[in-house]
Amino acid sequence: MTNRIQEAENFNLPQRVLELPNYVPLRQAIYEALKSVILDGTLPPGQMLSENRLAESFSVSRTPIREAIRMLENDGLVTMLPGRKMIVSIPTTEDIREIHEIRSIIESSAVLKIKADNHELLEKLDHYVTNGKKLLTENNKAELTRNNTAFHMGIISVLRNRRVEQIMDSLHDAIARLRTYGLMEQEWATTSEEEHALIVESLKKGDQKQAAYILQLHIDKGRDVLLKMFSNIHLSK
Repeated sequence: MTNRIQEAENFNLPQRVLELPNYVPLRQAIYEALKSVILDGTLPPGQMLSENRLAESFSVSRTPIREAIRMLENDGLVTMLPGRKMIVSIPTTEDIREIHEIRSIIESSAVLKIKADNHELLEKLDHYVTNGKKLLTENNKAELTRNNTAFHMGIISVLRNRRVEQIMDSLHDAIARLRTYGLMEQEWATTSEEEHALIVESLKKGDQKQAAYILQLHIDKGRDVLLKMFSNIHLSK
């Protein structure tokens, strides 16, 4: 991760997001396109954005760009700075700690409920572990992130709690974004997949407490990777 704001002239959007669908309002299409490249890290935290540059990239006027940016700001994905400047939001220490604290409470509770005879769920988790190793070898970080998310959502699914699902849905973008950034660190990506395997191994043995212990360490390590990653990013140029 860079430790300073990226100049507006330095970003290029992939062609896949510039091809806007014609069946949704223009502002919505641009919002979804920009949101996707923020969440997948194509536009990194601190990247300065330009209405003019974005309008040129999408071949549209500045009005739908401005509307889409306002929606992204409401989502907490874009931050407005003095002088009418805007950047891709930088996760704060508070953001990182709070998200991981919520994850810890929910996932630790869930993993304790996964019994060794829950073969269907354990097979799914095993599949995510196997697939994760493959994606790690291929260095396919986009799919690795999705697979990682599926693993953790698999654990939470055992709760069968509608309100918990609503909480996790409301945090989906924030969690996905932080997970994407964390897995950019190769050492952590490797360690993360190894710990997934250890969690599943403990659950197969019927040792939920050990699985919960490993999971807690796993979430804490992920938090610490992100805290270190963003400790030097600042808003001064």
